[in-house]
Amino acid sequence: MDSSKQSVPDTFVAQVRDAYAHLYDLAHLLRHDLTLLLSANEAGRGSGRELRSLLLATVERLRPSEGVPRSDRSWRPYLILTQRYVDGYSQEETMADLHISLRQLQREHRKGLLATAALLWPRWQSPRGAASASGDALEQEVDRLGLQVRSVDLSEIVESVLPSAQALAQAHGVGLSLPTTCMAAPVRVDPALLRPGLLSLINALVALAPEAIEIDWEITPRNALLHLDLLPQTLQSANVQQALERIEAVRSLASAQGASIQVVVASERLQGLTIALPTASGARVLIIDDNERVLQLFERYLCSDGIGSHGVSSAAEARAFLGREQPRLVILDVMMRDVDGWQFLQELRSNAEMDSVPIIVCSVMNEPELAAALGAQRFVKKPVARPQMLEAVQQVLAAYSPADGPAAAR
Repeated sequence: MDSSKQSVPDTFVAQVRDAYAHLYDLAHLLRHDLTLLLSANEAGRGSGRELRSLLLATVERLRPSEGVPRSDRSWRPYLILTQRYVDGYSQEETMADLHISLRQLQREHRKGLLATAALLWPRWQSPRGAASASGDALEQEVDRLGLQVRSVDLSEIVESVLPSAQALAQAHGVGLSLPTTCMAAPVRVDPALLRPGLLSLINALVALAPEAIEIDWEITPRNALLHLDLLPQTLQSANVQQALERIEAVRSLASAQGASIQVVVASERLQGLTIALPTASGARVLIIDDNERVLQLFERYLCSDGIGSHGVSSAAEARAFLGREQPRLVILDVMMRDVDGWQFLQELRSNAEMDSVPIIVCSVMNEPELAAALGAQRFVKKPVARPQMLEAVQQVLAAYSPADGPAAAR
């Protein structure tokens, strides 16, 4: 294996694998971290479809040159990725087609993923112009401020930025309209991040000099959708590219709190934006870890999938939280200074009120058997990439209901 492949972080390989595993799930791809691989133009045409096109094109780069017989081993990584993710073959079907064992399949599958990740890695590292630099700066600022997600009504957020937005629109001769009746839309966001992000998006659209911008929102089973529609509906402007770059720079503010921005384009004309925000009805997860940066990272992972969470950095804080609220799930680190995590896991399991709450142990110590023996429903080894964490949380929440006992989810 060449050095370029060896230098690709495992977390990035995991992201690539997750994207391929959801190749036909446009909703998943739309909010995937790898949409950052796309240019502003590609993102504007639809991040989900453009990311899928990029993934398919990258696999094709693994295809051996003409003249290489299909029986040659160099075909295996390409064929395995194509059959598994593009054509939907089962493992058994691919093993039979290529006449290989399960171990060979797993080895060649890993080789193919490493190869595609190595091809995508330079694009991930390369700057994306001013928008990328601005987005990186915003992400650093988010890290500095920390994430403080809470339940708030979307109408309150809109009303709080309205005076500034109206002054901005009036200065450019642009109308700004809101619905006559404001529907209640409880969302889980960080208001300190959402307000400036929303104002920046309005500013980007005002710069296009439309007749008006219409603001409205709706509630779906999964999200609250905030619409910023341009009037007339099909606006074509020489400044569209600049607007897309400014919109791109705000994406990190949105993704940090589980939101996504979709640019609405039809016939190469910009129609507006839709911001999808997580609703306040997401599952409540308690995260226990004495590393503050890990707490923020895990909260951002869960928030990006619309899952509400609360982080604590000590056993005392965890006990205080559990004294007033029962979570749907606990994520527990066992390497903490103030308490032996394994003993605390046993303490949680001996608490009658916690008997029906599933626990995921997340640790650098690779002890899945010990975690299961002490009552945990799942073990995840650190460091944890976003796809791994979300997969574990989603599977436990889906398999476990409050009416079941702890053993039911093992």
